[in-house]
Amino acid sequence: NIDDFQNYIYKTQPNRFNKLLTSIEDGSLCSKIDTSIKPCVAGFSMGGMSALHAGVEYNDRIKYVGCLSPAKSFYLGDGKWGFYNKASEIKFSTEPDAHIYMSAGRGEQNGDFLNTINLYEQGIKVNNADKLTKFVAPDSWGPHDWPMAQKEIFMYLYFANFGKIPSNKLVETVCNNPNEYKSPKIIYQ
Repeated sequence: NIDDFQNYIYKTQPNRFNKLLTSIEDGSLCSKIDTSIKPCVAGFSMGGMSALHAGVEYNDRIKYVGCLSPAKSFYLGDGKWGFYNKASEIKFSTEPDAHIYMSAGRGEQNGDFLNTINLYEQGIKVNNADKLTKFVAPDSWGPHDWPMAQKEIFMYLYFANFGKIPSNKLVETVCNNPNEYKSPKIIYQ
């Protein structure tokens, strides 16, 4: 629920995100979790902005951030919206291999989402220039809906696993069914 955002990410609020993050870090969420690796967070649209915000708020604990077609601002509750006013407020993990992956498509809302990541890029580069990778999806990938989200999720997972952006051809081959509502699988080479 969008109204829960204020209580989900902020450290200063009673929050579930901190409990979730802790349960990932200590392995209590699932015994199959490799607790030697710092968690990553990613999301699409409002989730993209939430991931960006979580990466800043918990920059001592989150090493990798996937900001996929992020919204311009995040919901604070009570009808209020927030955003970063100063680039100096945007600080991610200082670990050498930490990374922020950002993407959006040219065809999403007449380029509004592309404009958003361009603005975030400017702010992020002030403190984290060497940690940022940006991808701009072609018009053919469509508007701000599931087929675009599916491709961006695949790209982020591929990037997180292999440290590089997959080819457009690979993405289009794997994510070719707009009616398939499941997360795409990573293709291991």
